[in-house]
Amino acid sequence: MINDIITGAAANLKDLGMPIYTEEMPMAFSRPCFSIRCIGVSTEPFISGYMRESISLGVELYTERDEELSGTEYRGRNMRLGGLEGRIHEALRFLDGGDRLYCARELTSERKSQVISGNVSSDAEGIGGILYFKAVYSRFVKTSAAETEENDVMNRLFEKFAACEP
Repeated sequence: MINDIITGAAANLKDLGMPIYTEEMPMAFSRPCFSIRCIGVSTEPFISGYMRESISLGVELYTERDEELSGTEYRGRNMRLGGLEGRIHEALRFLDGGDRLYCARELTSERKSQVISGNVSSDAEGIGGILYFKAVYSRFVKTSAAETEENDVMNRLFEKFAACEP
């Protein structure tokens, strides 16, 4: 499920034309780019032997300058990051996970700044902007204990039915 969600998010964000890192980011990554990673998995028991699995996905958009987050022109294009933020929300809302469509139960974003430097000994070269998105996707899964219990009930019913036959 985790790989399906990460792959679906990367496929939806690919239309924005920026590099996407899903494993590890290289030390000298190119900006602007996306980073996608799983930030948490949880399970919660429900009635009738079901569990709700929730996967939290973290998506970061690294920009070249912090000013790009405040609404200036973006890389010479007529698209401001305020509009890009909405497009990223749309891209993360529904993900195609192969045999299933995932819908984000929770989707939030926030803006951050980051000091960019060439190497450890150099002075800071500037402030880079980061748009951070957190999306939570859920699904219901039948637990194996409930399946075993249901199989036992069905086996007992078949035995009773077989005993009633002449």
